Amino acid sequence: MLALFAEEGVEVNALVLEDPGDLPARLVVKGDAADPATVRQALAGVDAVVHLAAIPTPRRHPAREVFAVNTLSTFTVLEEAGRAGIRHAVLGGGGGVHVKISGTPKRSPPGARAPVDRRGARRRA
Repeated sequence: MLALFAEEGVEVNALVLEDPGDLPARLVVKGDAADPATVRQALAGVDAVVHLAAIPTPRRHPAREVFAVNTLSTFTVLEEAGRAGIRHAVLGGGGGVHVKISGTPKRSPPGARAPVDRRGARRRA
């Protein structure tokens, strides 16, 4: 995702658990997305948030860890973004597609975009 933003000339701050050292970001903050102080540091000077932190296979992890990463971190990022006056946010979900709920047809809402990768397309099929 950071590479795509860089290609478009968008400057970003990145909040990561581990810094690989070669991220195309204006600022790299190493820490936990559930920690308000860390999130505030990562949000410095931004006007939008893309939050993608998640455990995509929750059954393989303890429930407390899944809650902290998938729920608490999302709440913390959105809460701190709101406090900072950031009005735009994009959230990534583990599902990656619109799913059929029992008794309803499998349709995306009007204007929904198609999956952007093969993994999302497979899930959609």
